[in-house]
Amino acid sequence: MPEEPIHVHLAEETPASNATKLWITRNGKTLLANNNSRIKDGELRLIQRIIEANSSDILQAWKEHFETLRYYC
Repeated sequence: MPEEPIHVHLAEETPASNATKLWITRNGKTLLANNNSRIKDGELRLIQRIIEANSSDILQAWKEHFETLRYYC
């Protein structure tokens, strides 16, 4: 079981251990945990909208992999 609530990591080009992190909330919205990858604001908002539009698929995949859902809020 994961120690952290449902989230996605974002990085431009090569993935990094300190990548930008977005929490996915109970209502399918995103909440920025950090922007360590320094993704530009406009790009980040677009990515957030894409993740929110696909949050049900992300949540389903998370549950299939970890067998549980835990939300940040």
